[in-house]
Amino acid sequence: MTVTKQSRVFDAVSVGLVLIGVACYLWAYIQMEVLRQSTHDPKAMIFAGYVRFVRLVQLSRFGMGLIAVGVMVGIGAAVHARRIQKQSPS
Repeated sequence: MTVTKQSRVFDAVSVGLVLIGVACYLWAYIQMEVLRQSTHDPKAMIFAGYVRFVRLVQLSRFGMGLIAVGVMVGIGAAVHARRIQKQSPS
């Protein structure tokens, strides 16, 4: 079976989305741990930490969304490759 350029592009996009999603999720997780380990300054507003936490939650959800989209693109690439394989004469 020959691999088409379109199949390689699908695979590259899938892997790229998953890697970017993992990076976003891990960055948010690490920053949440830093926020969790930090000591509270009594003079600081608690709201600022909450806003940062909410943004990190949004970033982690965005990362999980990118991972899901990457997996769906990968499944689509596999289905596409299967169709090409069935259509090509052996």
